[in-house]
Amino acid sequence: MLNQIDILDLSETNLPTTSTKFQKSHLPPEYTYFFTLDKHHKGSDVTLCVASSLADYIFYHTSNRDRYVLIDLQLRNKQKLRIIQIYLYANNAHLSDRLELEREILLHLQFAHNRNYHTILMSDFNVDIDNPALNHQSRVAKMRFISQLKDFDLVDTYDLLGLDNSPKPYQHTWHNVSNTISSRIDYI
Repeated sequence: MLNQIDILDLSETNLPTTSTKFQKSHLPPEYTYFFTLDKHHKGSDVTLCVASSLADYIFYHTSNRDRYVLIDLQLRNKQKLRIIQIYLYANNAHLSDRLELEREILLHLQFAHNRNYHTILMSDFNVDIDNPALNHQSRVAKMRFISQLKDFDLVDTYDLLGLDNSPKPYQHTWHNVSNTISSRIDYI
């Protein structure tokens, strides 16, 4: 097992569709893998890797648009856990696709919320929620989705690091090639 990791998400993997079968044969066998592939948008695929010990608890899984993978697990005492790994479009040229995808994810979240599922949403949102000035100027539509997540009692786990009033280290999850621009665009 990879460093005792039970569930791992990968996004923007840039795996060529033709090599997926080959790459699957080189992955650790103690995991079950849920892949999506997109032939039209470079780097858009997402993957969930689930430890085999948990895979037996998965009773439903789906994916769509090669942008998300969703699994539902039934755990002890009939507790249900929904995990969604999503990769949202970054380019504003795909804003209508992004908004349609967000609506679909909100429906999955509403379904889980209405049935008292526990929910984990792991994502590359491709928006920097820590930069309100920039977001109010050019990313209003993208930020609307972030605010809607709060309706489902979802929290940014990074915010939980500073609950004891101690300063939390700022961790960038993205930077450009020249390392002159960086931000935190990945959230759980």
